[in-house]
Order: sequence, then C-alpha cells, then structure tokens
Amino acid sequence: MSKPKSRAWVEVSLAAVVENARTVARVAGTRLLPIVKANAYGLGAVAVSRALEQVDPWGYGVATIEEGAELRAAGIARPVLVCTPAQPEEFATLRQLDLTPAIGDRESLAAWLAHGDRPCHLEIDTGMGRAGVRWDAMEGMSGIPGADRIAGCFTQLHSAERDDGTAERQLERFLGAVERLPRRPALLHVANSGAAMRGARFAFDAVRPGVYLYGGTPGGALQPGAAVVSLRARVVSVRKVRAGDSVSYNATWTAPRDTMVATLGIVSRGAVHVAL
Repeated sequence: MSKPKSRAWVEVSLAAVVENARTVARVAGTRLLPIVKANAYGLGAVAVSRALEQVDPWGYGVATIEEGAELRAAGIARPVLVCTPAQPEEFATLRQLDLTPAIGDRESLAAWLAHGDRPCHLEIDTGMGRAGVRWDAMEGMSGIPGADRIAGCFTQLHSAERDDGTAERQLERFLGAVERLPRRPALLHVANSGAAMRGARFAFDAVRPGVYLYGGTPGGALQPGAAVVSLRARVVSVRKVRAGDSVSYNATWTAPRDTMVATLGIVSRGAVHVAL
C-alpha cells in the first residue's frame, strides 16, 4: 500500500486472491495446495496464506526450508510442503519445523523413512526432467522399508496449457509409477494452474495453483482470474501539447492531435507520460 507521500505504489487485493482460489477449487472439484513460493510470487507469503485459510486448503507449497520457516513463525499450522527435493543433511531442520519434504531419489527416501514416521511426498519425474525419480525407474521402490508410509506423490506437468496430449502422456506415466508403490499414497497431486483449470481429470486429491491465484492466466484457462495487483502512481503534472509536439526522451511519441498529457511520478529516473 502507499505511504502518504509515495509517488508510486502497488496495491494487492487479497480478496481477489481468495476469489481466484475459489474459482480453481470449483473448476477442479478438489482441495487446494496453494503455491506460495518466492514470497507468494512477490506479493507476501504470510499475508496470502492467512487470507487463503478461509478456503480450507490442504496446506501450502513453498520452494525452500526458509520459506516454510517463515510460515511457521507466522503461526501457519497446516502442512507445508517444501517442493525442492530434500537432502539428508536437511532432514533434522525439516523435522524441527514440522515441514513436509519432497523426496526425489531412492537414497533420500530410504533415509527419511528410516527415522520415524513423519510424512513425505515422493516426486516422480514424468517428463519435466528437473527433479524426482523417473517414472520408468521405479523398480525396487516398493522394497524400501516403510515405503507404505509415503504420504503423498506428485509430478510436475511441463505443458499443462497445451492440448496436444503431452499432459495426458505424463499423467499415464505418473499413474503407472504410483502402481509400483506398495500402496497408493493418501495424497496424489499433479495439477498446476493450467491443469487445474482444465477440470477434474487432473485433480486427484489436491491441485497446486500458483500463477492463477495471483491474477495470471495460464494458457488454456477456462476463464481469466480476478485482477490481484494494481500499479498506482500520483500525477505530477498535467499539460496540453499541440498536434505534432513530441514528448519525453528521444521524442518517442508525437501527439497526433492537440492532447492533454499527464506526467506520472513512477520511474526512479524521470517519469512516465500518459495521454489523456
């Protein structure tokens, strides 16, 4: 929000974030696991998470332990999934903060399960090529002691907004990989914003909306989200320019007719001019 003498500021509508969350939940028909990584895409992870409590999400997704610690320090008690694959040297901190790790390799999974019954989510790489156990390398996973205690399983769709069969192919790979586990984990989640807005086919037990919550529209979305962020600026001056007059550096704009021009105090070096 603006301070009394701010020249420019950003306004964030938490009500719009909640409205977009309700839209995703209605279209997908399942619970939400909102992604609030990177400080909720720069809009304030704690404020956004507190606002989203009213839609009863399963929990929240973050990228790092530090982001999860911030939510815990703010009193967020729901599950917090740290989506970056965890390494054994991080396990003690994850347990201390009651954060749920994503596990992306056999050795780390065995190490986590060997020390208590705290939940973890297994990531399966179905084509993103970024992290997780490959869908076609699940041999022996069911033999890991405690593998029946894996609480969740997920994958990341690389082109959820495209209607070219790639998301369906990844989904088939994911389900085949899950079948190699000793039992179906309680929480399966594959859908980011783009897939969640395609309906129930990709919904499973939860969906992971990110960009759509914050006003972005993934390609193929059934409907645009409510605007969340507004950029505001104070008017520094208003003046009339004649047809043919140029405005600003390098004369990048020329008035096609007599025009009123407002100067906005929005750039650190200079200003922005807007024709009225």
